[in-house]
Amino acid sequence: MDDLQYAISLPTSPSHVDGQVVGHIPRGVADYFWEDAAERRQLEVQLLQAFRLWGYTDLIPPTIEYADTLKARANADLQTKIYSFLDHDGKTLALRPDMTISAARLVGTRLHDAPMPQRFCYVGAVFRHAEPQAGQQREYWQAGVELIGANSPEADAEVLALTAKAFQTGGVSNFYLVV
Repeated sequence: MDDLQYAISLPTSPSHVDGQVVGHIPRGVADYFWEDAAERRQLEVQLLQAFRLWGYTDLIPPTIEYADTLKARANADLQTKIYSFLDHDGKTLALRPDMTISAARLVGTRLHDAPMPQRFCYVGAVFRHAEPQAGQQREYWQAGVELIGANSPEADAEVLALTAKAFQTGGVSNFYLVV
């Protein structure tokens, strides 16, 4: 999984109506506006352009999926962080905690007969339960690529090169990749 995650928490001022807090957002999520929103959108565009130059095509998975599907493909730690809830039909749904799981589901269920490898890129929100501590995020912005069906050193090198490019595009210059 190759992600560039970015989140900013800005202070909010709740309003009160009839003794109830309104207009407030939960800890771990943020509103993006003005320059922050513009910078975020610009980075999204730059990252997707870089990924597309390498032959990756866009993937926009649903924000809500069946909880069983997500939990079956998540590691043990991530399974404990999935936000799940019942829909009106009694089915357990969940907010996606990671884009890789959705990409794997797509290929496994809808593209299993498609030629491999498949290259996908994405930018979007993912959600993970976190205890409400200072600086602990619940909604993350995830950008990344998935190279599915290619098992070679060249494929690994391609994903690592794109990871480095993503960090550089995001303005991170002091990083190293561990294989």
